[in-house]
Amino acid sequence: EAFRLAPDGNGVVYVLRRVRRGDYESHLWTRSTSGGRPRQLTRGRVRDGGPEVSPDGRHVAFVRSPVGDDDAVGQAWILPLDGGEPWRLTTLKHGVASVHWSPRGDRLAVVAGAGDPRFIVGEEVKARTPLARRITRLDFRDDESGHIDRRSHLWRVAFRTGAQPRQLTHGDFDVLHPAWSPDGRRIAFDADRGSDANITPRTQIWWVGTDGTR
Repeated sequence: EAFRLAPDGNGVVYVLRRVRRGDYESHLWTRSTSGGRPRQLTRGRVRDGGPEVSPDGRHVAFVRSPVGDDDAVGQAWILPLDGGEPWRLTTLKHGVASVHWSPRGDRLAVVAGAGDPRFIVGEEVKARTPLARRITRLDFRDDESGHIDRRSHLWRVAFRTGAQPRQLTHGDFDVLHPAWSPDGRRIAFDADRGSDANITPRTQIWWVGTDGTR
């Protein structure tokens, strides 16, 4: 499904998806670019995806979702590539879509859901079907992920256990394809911030400072 080369080009981390017990499971694997046997990195009743190798090649960040819980959301996890168990970096309420290392490897940018529900009528209660949805735009649903009730925004989180993510972007738009500046002080991203974005899409490149300034 996805893969990333190690910074030195000597290895690749990739996602392998299989059907087990009637559900899709996906795990991270690695293999040398010169050949040899692949090595499985993650296991369990999970869907692991979106791997990103750290600049020093020692860790891989990825997004993990549990299998069998339709209401669970993906979170950012970290795995040491020289051995050890993966550990969870984020516990964001609305889940994480992707992870992106800073040039120094001391922070990560994550794209995650934020803001109030866009279409839900009545009180939002976890694990319960909403009373109704009032659809006002064409971009209310995705064939893979289902209803798009929240916008995807950019967050910054330090590379350490217990770190608290900070939201960097706000508004009625989705953040796509974030990329760090070489000095790590800014993050560029794609977004369509037009009022008719769902009818006439027109993405533009924006940037935000890692301290939240623009």
